Amino acid sequence: AECRHHACGAVFRCHEDMEAHYRTHLAYHCSDCRFACSNKSLFLQHRRLGHSGNERLCCDFCPFDTFNPVEFEQHVGHLHANEKIHRCSQCSFVTSHKRGLKRHVLMHSSEKPHKCSLCDFRCRDESYLSKHMLTHEDEKNFMCAECGYVTKWKHYLTVHMRKHAGDLRYSCDQCSYRCHRMDQLKSHKLRHQAESLICEICAYACKRKCELRNHMLAKHCGQEKTRAAFRCKYCTYTTCYWQALQNHE
Repeated sequence: AECRHHACGAVFRCHEDMEAHYRTHLAYHCSDCRFACSNKSLFLQHRRLGHSGNERLCCDFCPFDTFNPVEFEQHVGHLHANEKIHRCSQCSFVTSHKRGLKRHVLMHSSEKPHKCSLCDFRCRDESYLSKHMLTHEDEKNFMCAECGYVTKWKHYLTVHMRKHAGDLRYSCDQCSYRCHRMDQLKSHKLRHQAESLICEICAYACKRKCELRNHMLAKHCGQEKTRAAFRCKYCTYTTCYWQALQNHE
């Protein structure tokens, strides 16, 4: 096993020896437990919030477990910040976005106040109506009747509909994550690798900084990065992007 410190290439016969060596790279060591880190503010936070208790804390998304509540919050906040945690109380629907849950709950209501002026289409969400209007343009567009997703290609709509049908045919061999597209699974599996770079706003993961930079420009060009970190009011998660915090909470 190779040392996971970014500036060290030492190799060890077993994972335990590597972890013991890795701890020597960390500047701050708690005298009351095995917690260690290289970030002073994180260390002070650990001291402030306490140490391991008697209750085993198990992650809902992977086999990770710990008795330390601080370590548990750090694990979930970093690795599973964009996992599906918001659940519908009326069906099995889950989503990683609170806004997505609010939009989904409308589907359990029979009220459809928004009507198309060109056809009989009606919907519960005004944003769906805006997307529907694209189908009346000269260029052909295909729209999902469930959520308002619009695409120029019928195949993409077919693949998209698998999500609504519960057809999560691809599953991660390291945790309980499931999805309906192979590219989603490949991106997710990178999250299990310590050296991977993870987008703070969505679940995208990659190996190189240039890939992450291109992703941010292509998918999140309207998101402004600020110096002041946004903090979650429920856990220790922080981010430089307002949208990332909205998605996390």
